[in-house]
Amino acid sequence: CTAAQSLWRSCDVVPAGVNKGLGVKVLKENQGYKRVACIGDALNDLEMLQEADVPVAMGNALPEIKKIASLEVNPNSNSELPGVADLVDRILSS
Repeated sequence: CTAAQSLWRSCDVVPAGVNKGLGVKVLKENQGYKRVACIGDALNDLEMLQEADVPVAMGNALPEIKKIASLEVNPNSNSELPGVADLVDRILSS
């Protein structure tokens, strides 16, 4: 088994070798996606962001996540434009 921090007071325990990054890899291979963007904030998102073509960190993400991200969006606590909405707004505005 592997354990990774998910929320600030919890962790994910999954079979060895299973993580969100594997899910992204399988989706890319099986669905033929050319580019994938993923958004994360905690250590359970690390492999997923490493597999993503566009790794995005939430504003409230851990430093380890922000370090590998190519873009940082608002934290989810931003009531006017939280993280995912911030990313969509940036895409539609460009």
